[in-house]
Amino acid sequence: MADEDKKSRDRNEPSDEERPGLIIGPSSDASDVQVVAGRHAGRGPAADRRADVRIEQDVRRWLDGHGTLDARGIRVEVSDGEVVLDGVVADQPSRRVAETIAESVSGVRRVTSRLDVSGRPGGAR
Repeated sequence: MADEDKKSRDRNEPSDEERPGLIIGPSSDASDVQVVAGRHAGRGPAADRRADVRIEQDVRRWLDGHGTLDARGIRVEVSDGEVVLDGVVADQPSRRVAETIAESVSGVRRVTSRLDVSGRPGGAR
């Protein structure tokens, strides 16, 4: 009986495509970054446009919250939904993680990366 309940729950679990939200990984130590969004991610109300200040806050918060990205050397500017990342990161995977995070924030229309790679932890030159 317990096995039947478990199978029933498994069938009722949403697939990866149905899960809401965003998954960014694996880490800045990996050679690639994957972004998987749920099927409704990024679909806000018609003609809805986020304020630049909100977009900037989210980009900064997401950069700061990533477990393996040292974002201390990254500056973020937003104008008309276009994000500019400027500064220094430790390596190429860190640069790609930062770009992917910025691209994933709701309301972002385009990302321009001016990030330099220093080859040092924390992006120090």
